[in-house]
Amino acid sequence: MGLGSPQQLVVLAALLLRRPHPVPAKDLIDAVWGSAPPRSAVNQLHIYVHRLRRATEHGGRDEPLIESVGSQYRLAATGPVLDLEDFHRLTAEAARIQRAQPGRAGELLSEALALWQGDPLGDLPGEWARGQRERLRRIRLDALERSFRIRLGTAPDYGLTQDLVDAVAENPFDERFREILMLRLYRSGRQSEALEVYGQTRTLLAAELGIDPGPGLRALHERILRADEGLLDTEAGAAGQGARPAAAVSRQIPESGPGRPPRRRSTTACWPSAGCCSCWTSCGTRTGARPAAVGPGQPGDRHHPGADGGATRL
Repeated sequence: MGLGSPQQLVVLAALLLRRPHPVPAKDLIDAVWGSAPPRSAVNQLHIYVHRLRRATEHGGRDEPLIESVGSQYRLAATGPVLDLEDFHRLTAEAARIQRAQPGRAGELLSEALALWQGDPLGDLPGEWARGQRERLRRIRLDALERSFRIRLGTAPDYGLTQDLVDAVAENPFDERFREILMLRLYRSGRQSEALEVYGQTRTLLAAELGIDPGPGLRALHERILRADEGLLDTEAGAAGQGARPAAAVSRQIPESGPGRPPRRRSTTACWPSAGCCSCWTSCGTRTGARPAAVGPGQPGDRHHPGADGGATRL
């Protein structure tokens, strides 16, 4: 089913992300053209909506997919359930039961994360689409962090170390995943490798951004140096808190910003993103390939290469 031009797809995406709420025509115009819409923007928007209605009629729907509500448009609530809606439902349920049933919460988060395929909103143009892609990417990373912290504190997880190595390589400036990896290595009797991760992080941040690691990572580094026995408490990790000190907060450094050039990847290996949740089912997604392992597992990670205890490369 063809859904038209990229601009027409932006209209559909804006309606999908706000479903079931009506979206003012002005918001749709801003999403398509930004701050400099053409004089014909209102008429062009009507044409886009009309074409989307016709396209969905050919798809076998008896009622219009897009409803008019005064000067607003709304996507019919009876349409197919989106992956993103399922993702929010699963992560909300995981948060509700996380303390009482961390194992089940972890299963729900894994199910939610498995819904993500390809880049959100594909290659749709414009500032609005770029902003939504970044927002959705952060939502996924938040859920991934929660999943890792639960896995850190529950039953033996033979794939966790490699998954953390992958997450660090894919998100080299997100200190949360480096913190969890350091804690995982320390709990596995690999104190020197945990400290090496910190050293690599400090070197990367200084070279690329001219900054030091954040307070959460620094506090964990100091506790590992002291061989703090409190870091071995797995119950905190099972509840999703890891071994994070109360005053320590991990940082998510934006990919770019005003006055900040785009970052260069300085990791040992790079690959396409692991993927994001498709925002609509009818438009299709671009599936991201799972990266190959770039570092060894830990002792006991027999499902992964390097289980003999080689150095963890980032």
